[in-house]
Formats: sequence, C-alpha cells, structure tokens
Amino acid sequence: MEKIIKLIEENKHLYEILKNCPFRILKQMDVYHFQQGDVVINQGEVIDRFYIIVEGTANIYVMSENGRVYSQAIYQSGDFIGEIEIFDRYPSVSNVKALSNLTLIGIKVEDFLEWLNIDNHMSYYFNRSLAKYLYNLATKSGVDSLYPLKYRLCNLLLKELEPNRKNKQIIRISKNQISEQLAVTLRSVNRILRELREKKIIQFINDGIKILDIDRLKQERENSMLE
Repeated sequence: MEKIIKLIEENKHLYEILKNCPFRILKQMDVYHFQQGDVVINQGEVIDRFYIIVEGTANIYVMSENGRVYSQAIYQSGDFIGEIEIFDRYPSVSNVKALSNLTLIGIKVEDFLEWLNIDNHMSYYFNRSLAKYLYNLATKSGVDSLYPLKYRLCNLLLKELEPNRKNKQIIRISKNQISEQLAVTLRSVNRILRELREKKIIQFINDGIKILDIDRLKQERENSMLE
C-alpha cells in the first residue's frame, strides 16, 4: 500500500486515475516492475489482472504462426493493459513487451470490476481510454490498408520525431521496429530508407535516424500517393 501511495504522489496522471478509488480497492493493488525487453503478457494468455502503466513504454503487437510481427500500438504512462479482454477473460489478442524499464499497477479482475462499478470517475476515464484506443487502431488499420508503403514509412518518421529533445530531428527507432509497426519485411523498409538517405533527407545514426530535411520528407510522403 505504501508503494501505491508513493507512486500516486509522484505521478499526476496516476492520481487522476485513482483519486476516487475506494481505499479497500487500493489495498488490493500490486506494483510490478519489468526490465526493457521483458514480455509482460503473451498472446493467447488468459489475463487475470488489469494493469495501469505508471512509467515506461510497452509495445503491443501480434505475431503470426510464421513469426511475422505486427505492432498495433505503443503504450505509455497512463495507458491501460488488458482493457479489451478483462470483462470476459478472453485470451490476450496481443503480446505486450517492455520497450523500456516498465512500472505497472495491477489489480485482479474481480476487484477491478467492483471499482469500475462504484467509481463514476474511473468509469468515464476508462471509457475515454478505450475509445481512444479503438480510434487509433481504426486509423492505423485504414492507413495500413489503403496507403502505399512509402507514404506510411514517411508518415511514421514524421510522427516519431521527439519534440522534447534538444535535437528535434533525431528519431530513436530501429529498422526492425519500423518493420514491425508497418507489418512489412525488413527488406522493403531498407529499400525506402536507402532512397531517402540517397536524397539526403535522412541520415542513419547509431541508435536511430536523423531527419535532415523535414519539409522534403513531408513532400516525399505526399508525392508517394502519385507514384
């Protein structure tokens, strides 16, 4: 309980979620820590807990029988894990893997359902979070189905720019991560990245990609619709 209270005091987004949670429910919560690369949930595993991400990021992805990976979303602080399967205890539709050191708060199904039933604030917050997830998933599915790969790759690079860093043109993402997020082969990703590099739009660095010309990258994205 002391760990939960300490996390609430240190994280404003967590306080916003838990501020009306009954004390008897708070007492049932546990804190979980995962290292970067750890698998939190396996695809097909029956989920018996609902999780809130306190700190860190997680990759939500599905894997086919032949090992092909498709990243559905990247979850971060304040997001929920298990929100789709929790009510009827369905097997998890996705794998959940820690992209960084990850801290979660977990609560058993029965306690979570009781909390949701008596806390109107949490019920509203949960429904908005679920709506956001479904909206983002539908948007991603539409783009993945209808837009050419070059458009999707350029769009991903533009979206992944990290605005809070001193150097705003650095993207901390690997080619494998791009391949997983776009559900295409690494060979296809390399082909487009090489083209962008040859045009001096991007540059490869040790731990990611540097965008040399954002305006030209945007133009490449738009031009790809005409190719």
